[in-house]
Amino acid sequence: MQQWLFPLFIDLSKIQVVILGAGAVSYRKAKRILEYNGNVTLISPEIRDKKFYTLQNTYPMLQIKQRMVNFAQDFLDCTLVVTATDDFNFNQIVVDFCNKHKFLVNNATSKSSMSASFACSVDTSMYSIAIQSHGNPKYSLSLRERIIDMLEIE
Repeated sequence: MQQWLFPLFIDLSKIQVVILGAGAVSYRKAKRILEYNGNVTLISPEIRDKKFYTLQNTYPMLQIKQRMVNFAQDFLDCTLVVTATDDFNFNQIVVDFCNKHKFLVNNATSKSSMSASFACSVDTSMYSIAIQSHGNPKYSLSLRERIIDMLEIE
């Protein structure tokens, strides 16, 4: 069954986001959240990619914790959890925990097992357009490019 998520624009500076995992997907999501003034805590037992430390130098709102997640403590003050590890089963455990405790959760390894999804967007000084393609980001990116061309945005 298709999961329909409500489009919502939110001030990320007012909430805490926890990201689990330190791979390429985690990096993209952390960078995007930070670009919107989000407060991010990244938790992963291993930080292989040094780009996270460069990102931390640019965005002091990024905290990096190289360790295993502590479910009882790490989610206390957060509003959104992003689970982007390469372990599908662990990501599902995180989703189940978040659902039980009423945290919004984005699951990078599923098209439907989540309560929050990242939209592709077109942003200008006058407006923002969000695009969500129900689990196929290539469609969102393609439509985003068509909108940029149509509106002659540089």
